[in-house]
Amino acid sequence: MSVLAGLSYDSNIKNETDSVGGKFKLFASGVYNAVIKMAYIQIADSGAVGINCTFGIGEDEYKETFYVSNKEGKAYYVDKNSGEKKYLAGFLHMDAICCLAAKRALSEMDTESKMVKVYNKDAKQEVPTKVDVLVDLLDKEVKLAIIQQKVFKQEKVDGKYVDTEETREENNVDKVFRASDNKTTAEIRAKAEEAAFIDVWKGRWDGEVKDRTKGKKPKGAAAGKAGAPAKPKAATSGLFDD
Repeated sequence: MSVLAGLSYDSNIKNETDSVGGKFKLFASGVYNAVIKMAYIQIADSGAVGINCTFGIGEDEYKETFYVSNKEGKAYYVDKNSGEKKYLAGFLHMDAICCLAAKRALSEMDTESKMVKVYNKDAKQEVPTKVDVLVDLLDKEVKLAIIQQKVFKQEKVDGKYVDTEETREENNVDKVFRASDNKTTAEIRAKAEEAAFIDVWKGRWDGEVKDRTKGKKPKGAAAGKAGAPAKPKAATSGLFDD
């Protein structure tokens, strides 16, 4: 069974809604046409599962690792303030990419073992490495809403990454749209006749820099606590066909 099989939705957790709330090139905030050039599973030292993706955007490449589970293998965390279960942002984005590009949920994706050049921290360079590739995503198209944001730089202290006084700017995927009609997964599930959120997102974020340091002091981020295991939901067959 694939390591992705258990990463599905739970009826006790609210579905995603539409809100505006290591990259070599810094992209300005905006919506970009993207071709999926690579997507493979990457297991962190902590045990958290990530999907390492490379997208072609025009003549440039955009890379991001979407962490679809925490170290306990859960696709969600428990909000410390409300006690509510919430999906990891990486899970929501990666599931949306799978649904919109391959018409199947992340938990339903097949993988194949392939040799891919992966950065090796010991060799300090990319070396051919056998990884599990989400082959059905390759060469598929999506539209990515990419945010340019200002964050605190981090350093490792006593085995944990903590914020420093220095800042840097980085990119992160904030939303995913279907390439053919600009719809989000939320709009598709709601059977919306037309895509509307893409214009809302552009109106809020095009060309803007999201300052995640404003009014904050550097501090280490606390990890969320995992809750009960998620129960697999029914297959998404047919829902994301356009």
